[in-house]
Amino acid sequence: MNKQSLRILLANDHAIVRSGVRRLLEEQSQVAEVGEACDGDEAFRLARAKPWNVLVLDIGMPGRDAMNVVHLLKSEQPELAILILSMYRKTNTPCAHSRPDRCGKRCALAGE
Repeated sequence: MNKQSLRILLANDHAIVRSGVRRLLEEQSQVAEVGEACDGDEAFRLARAKPWNVLVLDIGMPGRDAMNVVHLLKSEQPELAILILSMYRKTNTPCAHSRPDRCGKRCALAGE
């Protein structure tokens, strides 16, 4: 991977969270582009519109369900790395109770 080669899509319904994460990412020399989506539908649409390396996805957003986005995108773009964020310590999403490879290559929940 060359310098400035990462293309990261942020999907979070809170503008302040997107802004803060964007700012942190843009300070990294290997990040070439940071895109933003404010709900699950926009995240799905934008993720399919361009070749992103990483999708940072909020687990609880309006629109299309985050786990639906993960499953559809992983079936179309198996190389896409997806990081799922949650403000909740525990969650009842399918990812929390299934094999990690069903959510992508790895699925980790903070605090557990």
